[in-house]
Amino acid sequence: MGDIQIGPFIMSSLMLSLLFSIFVAYIISGQSVKRDPLIKKQWQDAVFNSVFLFVLIYKGSIALFRPVLLFENPKALLFFNGGQKGMFLAIIVIVIYLYVKIKKEKWKIEKIYPAIVSGSLSFTISLFCCYLVLLL
Repeated sequence: MGDIQIGPFIMSSLMLSLLFSIFVAYIISGQSVKRDPLIKKQWQDAVFNSVFLFVLIYKGSIALFRPVLLFENPKALLFFNGGQKGMFLAIIVIVIYLYVKIKKEKWKIEKIYPAIVSGSLSFTISLFCCYLVLLL
């Protein structure tokens, strides 16, 4: 797996796979709760906020794990990320955020469960398929 160049932009093929998989999971999980438009809108907002929160924590966690690097070079925040520790921290924060959101909005688990399962499965399957396609 390498990098893909589109004009002057260079993007990691793994990041493109992740973006595509997130998009597929967002669409499919929204379709699984389409019977109730209010819950669908709230669920899609929560998922979008979770993705934004993930990126923010993943990129910003370098300030937590390597603050000396940021003091020496503040631009490092743009170019580096928190690595595996930052990813785990972001996942933990997102799980807590979704749990609190579900409790606060008093969503019935019977209505949200299909969205959670279909979103998780579609993300995993589409990421695996993208990974296979990029390896070929």
